[in-house]
Amino acid sequence: MGIATLSAAAFVVLSFLVASGATQELDNAVREWFRPGDVWGVHQLIFGNVVDGLAPPVAAALLATTSSVSAWRFRSTRPIVFAGLTASVAVVVTVVSKLTLQRPDPHGGLSGYGGAYPSGHMVMLLVALGCTLLLLRAPATWWQWTGVALVGLTMAASLLVLATHWMTDVAGGALIGITVLAVVSIPGVARAAPKGTVKSVIAEHDVGRTDRVPGLPSFHCRRGGLLPDTRGVERHQQTQTQHRLAGLQRGGLPRPVA
Repeated sequence: MGIATLSAAAFVVLSFLVASGATQELDNAVREWFRPGDVWGVHQLIFGNVVDGLAPPVAAALLATTSSVSAWRFRSTRPIVFAGLTASVAVVVTVVSKLTLQRPDPHGGLSGYGGAYPSGHMVMLLVALGCTLLLLRAPATWWQWTGVALVGLTMAASLLVLATHWMTDVAGGALIGITVLAVVSIPGVARAAPKGTVKSVIAEHDVGRTDRVPGLPSFHCRRGGLLPDTRGVERHQQTQTQHRLAGLQRGGLPRPVA
């Protein structure tokens, strides 16, 4: 919860700064650096593909598909509920912020659902990728989260090159996404399988650990599947062999029959 608290607090502070106009000078400088003279050129054509290819409808479709596949795989509606609630919370926070601040974009435009702050592209992309990762690979590793961050940074740079958003719009959207993902990353929140099933019990444990599911054989958890834990059987066989050897040593080796 530490990351969620810090990112949420940072978003509130940034929102006050944006509303007061304290960040406008910095936003103007960053916009001029990414798109000098507001000229449309080759870079805008290239990065425009990123913005269009990872737009909110595309991200939403990805999340819907992943949650549906997970629901079918685990025979549970939990993945769909998880994805729907997470995306809904993120969208509500974003739209309320847009309607409250009514901040024009770098070209002075306003959308039908509010201003440019925070960036809905950033929010939806981060939430969709993060939730997809949690549904498929919970608990996710640091390098998998790094992949999500790199895609988010690519979108951020693309929005700035196109001058679609101010720099603080992008930062605000990223903070909302980080806050939401930090909350849903709490162990057990993103469990895809219903609680109490074998798959859900194994998913909650670290890779490489061996745990016994009540009433079932012991399993060794490893990426890509579950392997029966045969180490206990092997230890039992080794112990039996040692006992037989010890008995032969005490009683002497049997003499061969002539």
